[in-house]
Amino acid sequence: WRALSDYKQAKSIKVGNKRKEADFPDALIVNKAAFVANKLNDVLDGVYTFDLALQTIPGTKKP
Repeated sequence: WRALSDYKQAKSIKVGNKRKEADFPDALIVNKAAFVANKLNDVLDGVYTFDLALQTIPGTKKP
């Protein structure tokens, strides 16, 4: 449910002449990475992405 919540709360950003939003599959991947790290008792510093829209979701970082 966190992925759905992150997806719904993601902000639309302007890239060039278009508006872009994070996709649900991308939000799901970020949340799955956090889930797996938690299950392995590891710390996830963030998921690196070049996707500017995805960078609006918590848990992502610029490379």
